[in-house]
Amino acid sequence: MGEKAWAAYDAKKKIAAAATAASESRAWMLTFAVTVAAMESRMAKDVWRSRPQYVSEYLAMLTENGHTLSNVEKVISGELRPEDIDIT
Repeated sequence: MGEKAWAAYDAKKKIAAAATAASESRAWMLTFAVTVAAMESRMAKDVWRSRPQYVSEYLAMLTENGHTLSNVEKVISGELRPEDIDIT
């Protein structure tokens, strides 16, 4: 296995160990973190152009949990228009 594969394997082992030792509330937080990571990894880089419904709902959930949206995220959520932000 290459170095990246070993690092991924080690990370998975650490997550599994943390989940095994976690309290119920901590286990829910770990589940939430893995779910958010999965959503982020599946999001296309140009999602701001198409603004699919599920992404707007996802960003609303993040905001409700204390995340401050970036300007690009505000475009995706419909709070700003693309021409309202400087992307240079």
